[in-house]
Amino acid sequence: MRVVEFGTGTQATFVPSDPPRDGVLALWGDGVAGDTAIELVLPVGKVFRRTKVDAALVPLSRAIPRLLTADGDLSPAIAAWSAVAEAGVNLIARGRLLPPSSLRTLDSAPGSWPSSRRSVARRSSIEHALPPAISAPSRSRSASSP
Repeated sequence: MRVVEFGTGTQATFVPSDPPRDGVLALWGDGVAGDTAIELVLPVGKVFRRTKVDAALVPLSRAIPRLLTADGDLSPAIAAWSAVAEAGVNLIARGRLLPPSSLRTLDSAPGSWPSSRRSVARRSSIEHALPPAISAPSRSRSASSP
C-alpha cells in the first residue's frame, strides 16, 4: 500500500464514480509517481484545455485521514481539499450532513446538507475559493477505482 504524501508540487483532483463513495482523489504533479493517465480540463493562460497527466489514484478512505492531518507548505489544491475534508467532518460531527433516507438508496443517493442561509453562504464561499485543478476531470473519460 502506497503512503499518501503531499509535496509542495502535489496537485489533487477528485475523480467521481458511481456509486459516489467509490470516487478517488487523483494526486499528480511534481514529485508524484503516477501510474494512471487521466485527462483533466485545466487553465492554460486565459483558457481551459484538456490535459493528460499521470496520477496516483487514492481511495477516499485513505486520502481523507491524510488530508485531515496535512500541514506545512501545501499546494493550493491540497490546502483546499484539506479544508473541505475538515469542513465535512465538522458537518458530520454536528449532525448537519445527513445520510440517504433509506438503505435502498444508499448506493445511489447522496447525503444531504440541510440548508440554512448560513450554510448556503458557507458552501458558496467554499466553492468559490477552490482552485480549478481540484475538480477538473474531463467529462469524456472517467477513471476507474483502484
